[in-house]
Amino acid sequence: MRKPRTLCELFQYSLADRPRERAYLHKVQGSYRPVSSRAFADRVEVIAAALRQIGVQPGDRVAILAPNRLEWAAADYAILHCGAVTVPLYPTLQPAAVQHILNDCGAMAAFVADAEQLQKLGTSKDLPHLQYAILFDPPAPQTEGPRHILSLGEFETRGAATHDPEVFTRTWAAVTPDTLATLIYTSGTTGVPKGVMLTHANIVSNVLTVLQRLPIGPTDSCLSFLPLSHIFERMAGHFTMWHAGTCIAFAENVEAVPQNLVEVRPTILISVPRLYEKMNARVLAAIAEAPPLRQKLFAWATDVGRRKVQAQQAERSLPPWLHLQYAIADRLVFAKLRERLGGRIRFMVSGGAPLAPAIAEFFHAAGLFILEGYGLTETSPVIAVNPIDRPRIGTVGPVLDGVELRLAEDGEILVRGPNVMQGYFGLREETEAALRDGWFHTGDVGQVDANGYLRITDRIKDLIVTAGGKNVAPQPIESRLKSSRFIAEVVLVGDQRKYVSALLVPQFANLEAHARTLGVEHKSAQELVRAPEIVQLYEKLLGALNVRLAPYERIKRFRLLERELQLETGEITPTMKVKRNVVARTHADLIESLYARSPHEGVGCPPTDAGELEDSLAGDSASKS
Repeated sequence: MRKPRTLCELFQYSLADRPRERAYLHKVQGSYRPVSSRAFADRVEVIAAALRQIGVQPGDRVAILAPNRLEWAAADYAILHCGAVTVPLYPTLQPAAVQHILNDCGAMAAFVADAEQLQKLGTSKDLPHLQYAILFDPPAPQTEGPRHILSLGEFETRGAATHDPEVFTRTWAAVTPDTLATLIYTSGTTGVPKGVMLTHANIVSNVLTVLQRLPIGPTDSCLSFLPLSHIFERMAGHFTMWHAGTCIAFAENVEAVPQNLVEVRPTILISVPRLYEKMNARVLAAIAEAPPLRQKLFAWATDVGRRKVQAQQAERSLPPWLHLQYAIADRLVFAKLRERLGGRIRFMVSGGAPLAPAIAEFFHAAGLFILEGYGLTETSPVIAVNPIDRPRIGTVGPVLDGVELRLAEDGEILVRGPNVMQGYFGLREETEAALRDGWFHTGDVGQVDANGYLRITDRIKDLIVTAGGKNVAPQPIESRLKSSRFIAEVVLVGDQRKYVSALLVPQFANLEAHARTLGVEHKSAQELVRAPEIVQLYEKLLGALNVRLAPYERIKRFRLLERELQLETGEITPTMKVKRNVVARTHADLIESLYARSPHEGVGCPPTDAGELEDSLAGDSASKS
């Protein structure tokens, strides 16, 4: 197959060399309908013609404000084929954030999902540059003023009337590898979002090197549910899958993913750790309420599976008896778990945040291989990913071919390669701070083992420095705790304090079920998290972890939050990353109470039996070996 240099060539070469009847699947009136590559390409050409008709020129910025859907992909490719710049926005953003980004980049047009999203654009005074808004879902409201508002149907009718195949080809052929392809505004875990400038060459290089590492092809299918606004899903689940000839199915929404998995039966799943954590928690919660015999069967199967995984990770030969035991466990337990995911998963990819090794080990034991990777928006995004034939749990794999990596004296990961951004839009000082001597400074701390596998240990800005001068890396500790079915999120605090404390967000559904078994009566989440039996449960979980930590890392006190961290309050990003500074500000009084002299929840003496320790941390007695 020809090697593309731009995203336009990537699209066109795959269209010519790998035509397919099922390029996409999308829900229409309750059932999935296929869309051929040719039909999709025809729609891209029409939308591109309509964009040229309204005056979109090479280099102009055009935004997309919508959840994942077929029209999102078509609009993106159409913008790129005009030589214009796609500016994706999370549909969960508040109006002020939407308007800030659109004003910052000077977008002249925007595709929006519906009338509700249209309201976020405000008035023409709010966005003087924005001349056109195109709605995916009609009807377009009747408004007066300088801004033109059209439904996508009207827009495509305009495009069909003016489409000239020769002009279309001439326009996309003029796009060069150095042409700016997209402006992606970072989710802003540490400050105001910045527009990351990625060229066609940046993204194409990442697509090609990822495909060298991961075996993806026309016989595969993928369920798309992570936001296309994020570079991880857009590069891996959008551009890479199209280039490989893989069928892309759009999930209806995040809540419908479990059902859509059964309907689509994908072979590849791309996600962030939060999904895998929820899957694991649901399985453990179901087993906790199962009959005793089923609990024992599950405990035996997971023990067998983990021993197999641990032997494979150590590259030891499996004894015949373990092979036989695993075959039985697979048939009775793990095969049923795989069926819940459609029954055809070849491998799953995890990125965007650290994945708890215990979660990865559980899925590997079930024959569901999670390949953890690492990258940033600024690196298009993938820097490293585990190979399917030799994955190493707890690492993010070797760096991709063509990407250089070195560690600074303080352990910070520095990267250089064709996937590294051009800079931050309109921010010279920030660009110079991030790109020094040709190396991109990631802000992450890592280690490289003897086999060349990269391990992420934390972010420099997240490191906790206690009053005693000890450095505590919070992410590994938080990741370990989140393997419990009773913990949804953890935020460690303690910078410039005498000791480390924790804010814990319960997995409320699982905690509610457990509270019923304990006979804990409560009328609200507030009463639930303050119940003595519940506090003791979390004391046990933290105590189990503390015995494995250095004295200065141990969690001395904790608080259970009465609600989940919320996107609306800015406590998490659209990709489920915790904004520590916002959490610290939102829960400032609660954090102060952890360091007050009056008694509060603390972590008492942990259990001493090794098996009990492991069970308490796993949060499920059924996992006891």
